[in-house]
Order: sequence, then C-alpha cells, then structure tokens
Amino acid sequence: MYDLTTLLLPLLILARNGPVIATKIAALHPYRDGHSIKEEIIGRRVTVVFPGAGYQTLDVKVSDPTDALTPLLDKGNPVYVDFDNFVGKIYDFADKTTGIRRLGISAKATAVRVVAAPNTDDLLIE
Repeated sequence: MYDLTTLLLPLLILARNGPVIATKIAALHPYRDGHSIKEEIIGRRVTVVFPGAGYQTLDVKVSDPTDALTPLLDKGNPVYVDFDNFVGKIYDFADKTTGIRRLGISAKATAVRVVAAPNTDDLLIE
C-alpha cells in the first residue's frame, strides 16, 4: 500500500490552479525548555485561502522572518501571494477531543512573495 505521508504536494495542486490569497501573517517563535521564546522570530506563519479549491485555508510556515504582508493586509484588499520552495505534505494525526484519526496537510516554504492579481500585471494594492 502506498504511504500517503510520503507524497509532496505542489502549491498549484492545493490551489487547484487558482490564485493564492494571504489572509494573515504571524511571527514564528522558537520553542525551548517547554515554552515559546517571544523575543526571537525564526520565521512567519502565513495563512492563505484558495478560492479555486472551495475557499479552503492552509497555514504555511515560512523560514524568512521578514514581514512585508502586514501593511498590505491592513488595507483590506486581497493580497495575492506565491511561495519560494513550497512543499506540502500529508500527515496523520489523532483529534485531541474525539481521538479519531485524520489526515491533514502541513506546508513550508523559504519565502513568501506578493504577486499580481489574476489577469493583471499590477502589484499595487490600494
């Protein structure tokens, strides 16, 4: 039987060839000695939505700690993004409340970039 957790999922498959829109960005902090070190930022967690996939969402851990999205997200307009070196994987987990086994998707990338909205060349978000 094929082990689904060994599959690598490209961004275009998850987005079903549609756009990727960032909705949130948050700092990623290292975890040491049982707690999070808030003084250090080791990357960002970017939440995206895929309109072409029924508006499903996904958190992508980005190793680049730069936050260029917050000023754009604060304007309230859609922020279309792409990721450098994106890798999505399937993982198996047990729901903490019900104990039922489920599959989820984890994703990571080295950087996030703002891209033009579909059918335009305009990167400006007003």
